[in-house]
Amino acid sequence: YHCQHIYWLDSIIMKTWKLQRYLAIISIPLLIWFVLSLTLLPNYEYKTLIFWLSDGYVYFYLNILLLAVSIHSFIGIDEVFLDYISNDHRLHIAQKGLFAITLLILVVGIYSLYSIYSLT
Repeated sequence: YHCQHIYWLDSIIMKTWKLQRYLAIISIPLLIWFVLSLTLLPNYEYKTLIFWLSDGYVYFYLNILLLAVSIHSFIGIDEVFLDYISNDHRLHIAQKGLFAITLLILVVGIYSLYSIYSLT
């Protein structure tokens, strides 16, 4: 029984580790695209930015970037919590707070992108 428990736990840890790596692989090219496309804008006036953000591809890529970076960050910070918070009650509170903050960032970010996208 003890060995099965260890293998089960190792499986979860490995899946989380792989997910975080895959999210990093997705995020890096999207971050490069984001920086390059911003630098290629003719100016940074309101109308230009709204026009850029209302493009379907930009909207899609920014949502994927927001999702990938948020989940990647959540997993990384959660691992730090697991490594450094030994009190189970405090760990549970920290993890719930982290989840709430991550969810809030995602909801506000996606809603904001949608609001801008739907302006035009």
